[in-house]
Amino acid sequence: MLGGPADPAPAPQPVAAPAVGVAAPSRAHAALSVADFVFRLAYFLVVPVVLFFTSLVFPLTGAFVNMGLLVLYFLVNPLLRPLVARRPWLAKPLKKFMAFEAYYRENPPRTFAYYVFFPLLFPYWLLVKRPRREFLLFRGLSLVALFILIGLALLQYFTKWAPDIGFGAFAQAFGLIFLIQGFIVLTFLMPLATTVISYQHAGKTKRLVALFLAMTVATSAAVIAHAKRRHGTVPVMTVMRIGLRTAASPDKAVAALRAGVEGAIQASQQGKGDQTSDLKADVAGGVEVVGPVLEAAQAGLATYYKADEAQGFLLAKIADPKAGVILALYAVDSAGQPIIWLAVGAVAGKLQILPGNALAPESVDVMKKIAKK
Repeated sequence: MLGGPADPAPAPQPVAAPAVGVAAPSRAHAALSVADFVFRLAYFLVVPVVLFFTSLVFPLTGAFVNMGLLVLYFLVNPLLRPLVARRPWLAKPLKKFMAFEAYYRENPPRTFAYYVFFPLLFPYWLLVKRPRREFLLFRGLSLVALFILIGLALLQYFTKWAPDIGFGAFAQAFGLIFLIQGFIVLTFLMPLATTVISYQHAGKTKRLVALFLAMTVATSAAVIAHAKRRHGTVPVMTVMRIGLRTAASPDKAVAALRAGVEGAIQASQQGKGDQTSDLKADVAGGVEVVGPVLEAAQAGLATYYKADEAQGFLLAKIADPKAGVILALYAVDSAGQPIIWLAVGAVAGKLQILPGNALAPESVDVMKKIAKK
């Protein structure tokens, strides 16, 4: 209207941000999250299998107990907090686990790849404060594993090593096992533990359940696969004891081997065992003998060797190109390599002990192949 007051200027309208600028980071974050979960899932499928077969060779009880308790603590931590508040004395036995909780509450776990490749970052995690503190927390768990390992090892020393094998040889073997346990904790168990901690803090319960299911399936598959093998894996400490006990008293060892072979021959002559199921002819050039005849051989070995050492020996009939048909009672190391044996052959109608250099290389190969069944 002419001469009237001017209409007020319209208020400026906010300009909407482009939709692309908001959605892109969200999609990228979701993609990274899925990729991270897939990486962890693959790890939880593979590593339990590796740990299972490793535990058959090396004793990892201490490391497994510690990591199991740590994971359990973080899973039940919401229930523990009010309990510790009402009963402060519970804080003392839970001190190490509470230190973990305090650390990761202040410093959330890093990326999964960081923990997978953690051993390769040495000496970074010793020189920098935060990773050094985290390493020492896990190292503290290794020390707890050490106490468990020491207790079990001392029990084994007095029941399975002494008096034939000296404490020095035992201490060297024990030191090797402890180093292996420390390596296992840092290399394999740290990524598993930090995954549980990370997902528990983030409330990703479904993903955590999926990972545990994957780990269970993988471990079960490994157990089933191992159960199908004819022979169990002889632990490295048992293999060491066989070798050390043989070297400690060669005369007693040969006498026990001879008693084992004679026991097997006698049991066979008495018709013990099943001639069909107890003879395994699935390796060319040799037939493995199991069942009562093998048990008779192991009973002879047990006159000097410990029971678990005697059970590590195998018995086979082998067509040796040099010596003819022989009966070999032998032990193998964890890789299936024959290390100690007594072979007998019929020479002029009499049984004769055949030293290792009297056997053809083909016979040793047959022993290896049988051991892998």
